[in-house]
Amino acid sequence: FVTRRELLFVVATIKPMEHCLAPFLDICDANKDRKISLHEWGGCLGLDQGKIQDKCGAVHKKNKGRK
Repeated sequence: FVTRRELLFVVATIKPMEHCLAPFLDICDANKDRKISLHEWGGCLGLDQGKIQDKCGAVHKKNKGRK
Protein backbone atom coordinates (compact mmCIF):
# COMPACT_ATOMS: atom_id res chain seq x y z
CA PHE A 1 0.00 0.00 0.00
CA VAL A 2 0.96 3.63 -0.43
CA THR A 3 0.19 6.10 2.34
CA ARG A 4 -1.55 9.40 1.74
CA ARG A 5 1.62 11.20 2.84
CA GLU A 6 3.67 9.30 0.24
CA LEU A 7 1.13 10.15 -2.45
CA LEU A 8 1.15 13.84 -1.50
CA PHE A 9 4.95 13.83 -1.78
CA VAL A 10 4.76 12.29 -5.26
CA VAL A 11 2.16 14.83 -6.38
CA ALA A 12 4.21 17.74 -5.01
CA THR A 13 7.33 16.40 -6.71
CA ILE A 14 5.78 16.03 -10.18
CA LYS A 15 3.52 19.10 -10.11
CA PRO A 16 6.22 21.36 -11.66
CA MET A 17 6.50 18.87 -14.56
CA GLU A 18 2.76 18.73 -15.23
CA HIS A 19 3.17 20.40 -18.64
CA CYS A 20 5.21 17.46 -19.92
CA LEU A 21 3.63 14.69 -17.85
CA ALA A 22 0.28 14.64 -19.67
CA PRO A 23 1.87 14.29 -23.15
CA PHE A 24 4.20 11.59 -21.80
CA LEU A 25 1.25 9.61 -20.42
CA ASP A 26 -0.64 10.08 -23.72
CA ILE A 27 2.31 8.54 -25.56
CA CYS A 28 2.44 5.64 -23.07
CA ASP A 29 -1.26 4.86 -23.66
CA ALA A 30 -0.59 2.98 -26.90
CA ASN A 31 -4.20 1.86 -27.51
CA LYS A 32 -5.67 5.24 -26.44
CA ASP A 33 -8.13 3.73 -23.94
CA ARG A 34 -7.10 6.31 -21.29
CA LYS A 35 -5.64 3.50 -19.16
CA ILE A 36 -1.99 2.52 -19.01
CA SER A 37 -1.55 -1.21 -18.71
CA LEU A 38 1.50 -2.86 -17.21
CA HIS A 39 2.82 -3.66 -20.69
CA GLU A 40 2.18 -0.13 -21.98
CA TRP A 41 4.00 1.31 -18.96
CA GLY A 42 6.90 -1.10 -19.42
CA GLY A 43 7.10 -0.26 -23.12
CA CYS A 44 7.08 3.43 -22.36
CA LEU A 45 9.99 2.93 -19.96
CA GLY A 46 11.89 0.79 -22.49
CA LEU A 47 11.64 -2.46 -20.52
CA ASP A 48 11.83 -5.92 -22.08
CA GLN A 49 8.16 -6.88 -22.60
CA GLY A 50 8.87 -10.57 -21.97
CA LYS A 51 10.23 -9.93 -18.48
CA ILE A 52 7.65 -7.43 -17.20
CA GLN A 53 5.03 -9.90 -15.98
CA ASP A 54 7.66 -12.22 -14.51
CA LYS A 55 9.11 -9.47 -12.30
CA CYS A 56 5.69 -8.30 -11.16
CA GLY A 57 4.66 -11.84 -10.32
CA ALA A 58 7.78 -12.28 -8.20
CA VAL A 59 7.05 -9.04 -6.33
CA HIS A 60 3.44 -10.08 -5.69
CA LYS A 61 4.53 -13.47 -4.34
CA LYS A 62 7.10 -11.82 -2.09
CA ASN A 63 4.54 -9.33 -0.74
CA LYS A 64 1.94 -12.06 -0.05
CA GLY A 65 4.45 -13.71 2.28
CA ARG A 66 4.57 -10.55 4.40
CA LYS A 67 0.88 -10.55 5.33
